[in-house]
Amino acid sequence: DSPVERLVRFLHEYGVVAMRRADVVAAGTSGGAGVLGHLAASWFCTQTHAFAVPDPTCGGFRSFVTDTDAWSSAACDTVLSANVPFPARHIFGTERDMMFNVVKSSAVSIDLSASTSPISVDEIELAESRSLVSFTGSRGLEEIGVLALCMCPKLKCIDLLPCGGLRRIRERAFAGCKSLQAVHWP
Repeated sequence: DSPVERLVRFLHEYGVVAMRRADVVAAGTSGGAGVLGHLAASWFCTQTHAFAVPDPTCGGFRSFVTDTDAWSSAACDTVLSANVPFPARHIFGTERDMMFNVVKSSAVSIDLSASTSPISVDEIELAESRSLVSFTGSRGLEEIGVLALCMCPKLKCIDLLPCGGLRRIRERAFAGCKSLQAVHWP
């Protein structure tokens, strides 16, 4: 399926999709999925294989990638994949992910809740992530390794509610996370 179809499917699977009336009128359709698809298609750039989504908070754009193999730039704002070989601020796992691999230095939020495959957060995998603020585990997450999320100075929330298969959290997995305010258990 196309990047536009993947984005629309992800948005519908992730939750409620709301659109401004002006975008519906600009799309020239009567409503429904056609409007969202039309709007997503207008954001897609075939040269970079990314979506340039308008950001009203700064007047600029945020890059959004659905296909990490086709991405042709060095960094990105948001990615729909748990396998991200380049810096990205926001990472959302999908049901297609078979592995977890991120550039930890840039991730602000990691949400693997849509991932169904067995994914483990190995020993020291996200340790010392300087930017990480939130981490949400996947349904397939079975184990969090030794020191896996330790020494993340900005980490405030670890959400393990989606992790019905979580069987083990190893020693000092969250040690030294001085900003940690909440861990939500399954």
